[in-house]
Amino acid sequence: MLFCIAYALIGIPVTVFFLAAIGIKLGNANRWVEKKVKTAVSKLARNPGVIRIATLLITLFIGFGTFFFVPAYIFTLVEKWNYLDAIYYVFITLSTIGFGDMVTTVNELEGVEVFYDYLYKVAVIIWIMTGLTFLSM
Repeated sequence: MLFCIAYALIGIPVTVFFLAAIGIKLGNANRWVEKKVKTAVSKLARNPGVIRIATLLITLFIGFGTFFFVPAYIFTLVEKWNYLDAIYYVFITLSTIGFGDMVTTVNELEGVEVFYDYLYKVAVIIWIMTGLTFLSM
């Protein structure tokens, strides 16, 4: 129990620092996309309300595509889940509910070199961290 407490005292601040750093990078990327979208949409519409709504919708579309729909598709390929299960896993994981009823590959992937298995697991961890940051923005 003492180890758990000590680990949490160190791990939680480090995780918060890491998420804040990712948030800064995602915020910069979001502002860049927003600027490009505003430029493109302002050529089509002059109403500031229409520009704001179009920018928001396109930015959300890109963000949810990047953190929800594309990873879910990848999980259907790698984990052999159906798409609904993959979307469920993505939502439950990124909303921090995390029931634990579905987890990504616990064992080594069949027919894949060990390096790619570890690469996949690291990519999932990075996706979770950046996805959590995206949803918190």
